[in-house]
Amino acid sequence: MVHWVKKSNGKELAIVNGYTFYCHKQTMAKCTWTCTNAMRCKARMMITNELDPADLRWVRRHSGVELAIVGSYTFYCRKRLKSRNTWWCTNSQKCKARLSVTNENDPASRIVVSSMLNHSHPPPKIWVSNVRWVRRHSGVELAIVGSYTFYCRKRLKSRNTWWCTNSQKCKARLSVTNENDPASRIVVSSMLNHSHPPPKIWVSNVLQWVRKKDGKELAVVNGYTFYCHKSNVKTKTWSCTKGGFCKARLIITNENRAAHRTVVSAKLEHVHPPPAFIISNGFYVKI
Repeated sequence: MVHWVKKSNGKELAIVNGYTFYCHKQTMAKCTWTCTNAMRCKARMMITNELDPADLRWVRRHSGVELAIVGSYTFYCRKRLKSRNTWWCTNSQKCKARLSVTNENDPASRIVVSSMLNHSHPPPKIWVSNVRWVRRHSGVELAIVGSYTFYCRKRLKSRNTWWCTNSQKCKARLSVTNENDPASRIVVSSMLNHSHPPPKIWVSNVLQWVRKKDGKELAVVNGYTFYCHKSNVKTKTWSCTKGGFCKARLIITNENRAAHRTVVSAKLEHVHPPPAFIISNGFYVKI
């Protein structure tokens, strides 16, 4: 079994049975790994440069330029061909790392044809995180990292500074590029040592919106259905359709477009099994 490690200078080593190998010769298709005691030892390995698609991420700079990220290294599109593009390490004056990738417009459809990923330098100081972006019922945008929330405190030309919402007591910060599309934002730097427990928030990523035959809207969470029980200026209360003895509730902002709604609070403990239904073309059909 091969184990992969990195030296302090960013160079990769392969370890097999306690022996270390460095990348001696590399092409776009394969790499020859030589024992680090190469003066006395002729042990070699030849390994293909296969890249797991899950290791490849696509982001945009605030200028709109697209970058590929593998590990913590960034690549820019250097050469465009009819069926594929060549992506070079952004530190290309010193580094020969490359990717050859098919050129579909949709990043999720692209395929890495070949790669050469032995960098000669440490990765740049960028951080692309699993930040979630939500809106309060007031329309104010929040960033969520872990279970902590951040609000935009300072706006600059190319990046914004996001402070922990408990900023009077906490110094946690994010510096994030300011693209309108949240999926394109890059976290440039972060300080995530909070001095307090996370707030009690609930963000739904399993909430569906459907309509009954009579046009009435239902919310669906984990197979359970909710109807609009009560409405006020800013929020609506959605109660379990079982009613009566089931106290499950959702309080949700009342934007007309479902995609813009935010779950303010939720009580999801049901005392009965979910109803039997199917969803066909966005419509709820009881079975």
